[in-house]
Amino acid sequence: MAGVYRPKPTTVMISNIPTYFKSGDLVDLLDSMGHSKQFDFVYVPIKFTTMVGLGYAFVNWTTHERARHFKLTFCGFEGRLPPSSRGARNASWSQCQGLDTNVARYQNSAVMSSSVPAECKPVILKEGVWMSFPGPTRKLRKLRYRRLTGEAARASSAH
Repeated sequence: MAGVYRPKPTTVMISNIPTYFKSGDLVDLLDSMGHSKQFDFVYVPIKFTTMVGLGYAFVNWTTHERARHFKLTFCGFEGRLPPSSRGARNASWSQCQGLDTNVARYQNSAVMSSSVPAECKPVILKEGVWMSFPGPTRKLRKLRYRRLTGEAARASSAH
């Protein structure tokens, strides 16, 4: 009985990156680390009420070997980044694997809404060149987020 073919993973979740990072910042960092043209998808989720990153990101590498090498070298990386108050930098396999799967995950997501700034959206690259993200295949849901009020808003803006 033949087993089911499962491609080797290529998408990595990076944790404990600076919260001011947007997708372009991470692309610049990866390029400066010598990984230029080795990845084809980057997404740094943000909290839309504050426009501050959540401290993690997703990167899809063009091969499993490149993804594996990055995972091994990025853990604990401090390089050109300020120390993380959340602990050591880490890279682990993402649950969502591959360029096509990541594109499908976000293509019809509210994060692709015209109300979301371009720097806060996922990025597709081909040989290091930024490509247009495929348009939605259905009507996008409105981006929903709770506005902070009163003390919570003041505490958030203090950070």
